[in-house]
Amino acid sequence: AAVYLSQILTDNMRNRRVALNLSQERTAERLGINLRRYQSIEGGQRSNLTLETLKAVAKALELEPWQLLMPGYVAIP
Repeated sequence: AAVYLSQILTDNMRNRRVALNLSQERTAERLGINLRRYQSIEGGQRSNLTLETLKAVAKALELEPWQLLMPGYVAIP
């Protein structure tokens, strides 16, 4: 189940970022992290995210954390 949840998270991150017309670089800036770190999160290489990181990513993408974990959730801004 962990791999599945990770896939949902990364898909929703990517889809939401695109829906907001944000580049990965701009999203990383919103989070206060470097581009490479953001790319590793969105790309699924960092599967051990803390709750704080999940909250920060959700805020940067203008969502609640639970919305990032719902299958297929994008919500047009």
